[in-house]
Amino acid sequence: MSNVQSSMHNGHKNKNGSIVEPRGDDGSPILSTPMVSRTNLLVMSAADEDSIQKVVQMLKEYTHTKILTNPGSLDHIAFTLATRRTHLPWRTCAVARQGLSGQLLFKTTKAIRASSSTQQTAFIFTGQGAQYAGMGKGLPGYSVFTKTLQRVDNALAKLGCQWSVIDTLRGDENVNSPEYSQPLCTALQMAIFELMKSFGLVPITVVGHSSGEIAAAYAAGILTLETASKISYLRGQMEANLAKMVGSYSKSIPVGSMMSVNLSEQEANTYLADMISSGDLGSSPSDSLEVACINSPHNCTISGAVAAVEKLKTQLDKQEIFARKIDTGGIVSRNHTRTRVSPVKFLEAIMNLTNLLKKHQSRSFSNTRVDDVVVKDLVEVGPYGALRRPVEEILASVAAQEPRGSNRKSLTHIRYYSVLYKSKNALDAVLGLLGTLFCHGYPVAISAANVHHDDVHHDNEGFEGSPMMSSAGEIFVSLQTCQNTRLISLEDIAVNRESAEAIDCAP
Repeated sequence: MSNVQSSMHNGHKNKNGSIVEPRGDDGSPILSTPMVSRTNLLVMSAADEDSIQKVVQMLKEYTHTKILTNPGSLDHIAFTLATRRTHLPWRTCAVARQGLSGQLLFKTTKAIRASSSTQQTAFIFTGQGAQYAGMGKGLPGYSVFTKTLQRVDNALAKLGCQWSVIDTLRGDENVNSPEYSQPLCTALQMAIFELMKSFGLVPITVVGHSSGEIAAAYAAGILTLETASKISYLRGQMEANLAKMVGSYSKSIPVGSMMSVNLSEQEANTYLADMISSGDLGSSPSDSLEVACINSPHNCTISGAVAAVEKLKTQLDKQEIFARKIDTGGIVSRNHTRTRVSPVKFLEAIMNLTNLLKKHQSRSFSNTRVDDVVVKDLVEVGPYGALRRPVEEILASVAAQEPRGSNRKSLTHIRYYSVLYKSKNALDAVLGLLGTLFCHGYPVAISAANVHHDDVHHDNEGFEGSPMMSSAGEIFVSLQTCQNTRLISLEDIAVNRESAEAIDCAP
């Protein structure tokens, strides 16, 4: 028997090499649950690199014929590939969509060899300014996602909140207003975390950027969902009230702005000092600027009055230095009208993470293999991968400082992914991520990922996802708790001190 044949039917007798679905006495396919979606993750594997290409071609031919004769068979095929086939070393995947015309569309990823060692990941939670209308659209078809958002809605209602997270995410307004963006982003991140956990993907460590530490603390088990929701809601309310004050007293309280710039902390401080000495910036609140966040060795966030930020951007644009303003609703992460406090040190947090990785892989001998590294993948949890560039810069900087050997090589081999993307449907993005991690050797519950109500074709139903089928539990993996998940905590972030004070003084 050829490798192709053995990888396709894995011990099931099959004389013609095609995929055979398990069938009952009445001839119907044996499935743990009926499937209803039109978008599925297909996973394929084979014993060697040559065979996987033949497997893909055989699957394309089979699905083309099968879909034409049975338009609802995509779910059956996906289930069979995920649960009734041995997953061999060489793997590929595809997010397949059956169009309304019945045509099946999918493109497989490049085949790779799955790692034989245990795979671990770390989650990075995006901070302020990454929100956009429609973020997360496509995920409410998952029951666990919608139920998490419903829990947040219930928690906010007890605080007197007059709007719904579910309804607001479904719409296209208000996402940039701080009273909405703060709780919306935290709710989205907590729902994504619960969704990933339901697929068997649980990080061994988490880190948050700025307000992303709220959801990171929830993921680490430090905050309950209710407490995290309360922190984000009160923070948003505080910023919204400050924005109203800005509107009423615009002469005395300048409107704030933030901007990401490709300058190191030292370069940024020197640049601002030079602008002050040259007279381009003054010392009044309307002209003050400061480093609010150190994102990487080559990037930081500047905050201050809008007019001053505009002056800085003009100067940087002339010198062709990257500078992009962040939408914060007129509020900045540091109140530039008060005495300056320490900036957010995201760089330091990721440095702590890399030190943790090096400690985990330290050995008494010098020939440590890359496969021995504990964390192989970083996954950003948020509206999109806003932190990819600074994280990769930090890893490259740390790796460059390491002596040649396992530590340097391991840091340059860490892969970076985002759960969501601005330019991609959320369901496609999640399935694509899970498929990629499966190909690398993660024990992802593919069949669970394929049990959803595909609202790509049911937009009128919005975030009202259909309930999971009663028998779906049969194909879910046993989920581990987050007791061993660690939080890389920053002393300067509001989650630890300022948010605790907000809870104490909350009504």
